[in-house]
Amino acid sequence: MNEPAPQPLPARIPRGLSWALVAVSAALSGLGYLWGGIDFSLGVALGCLIVGLNYLWTRAVVRRVLRGEGSKGRVALSYLAKLGLTVLVLFLAILRFGVDPLAILIGVSSLFVSVMVAYAFGALN
Repeated sequence: MNEPAPQPLPARIPRGLSWALVAVSAALSGLGYLWGGIDFSLGVALGCLIVGLNYLWTRAVVRRVLRGEGSKGRVALSYLAKLGLTVLVLFLAILRFGVDPLAILIGVSSLFVSVMVAYAFGALN
């Protein structure tokens, strides 16, 4: 009856949440295609990509901070760069390329849905 020791919490949560984010993103993109066609689906996928990359970037920064690497200035600069890049991508997508803002909003909400899915399947507890 030797059960494997559970992994430390910081290592287990990101892995389960990452897989949930991939699954939810694929499901939302597929539902977007059924609801609004290929253009709407691509908008949902863009929102999912934005939130996924933001999640990965934030996870890397938090990991460096918890390990004591990097200065406070670099962390602040990283967050400002992430915010600026996100705003630029959203601006270009909506105003320049005409991506439906509702589609992007649905895609960005994939992180919240992923947290609920990962918790429901036991990946966060």
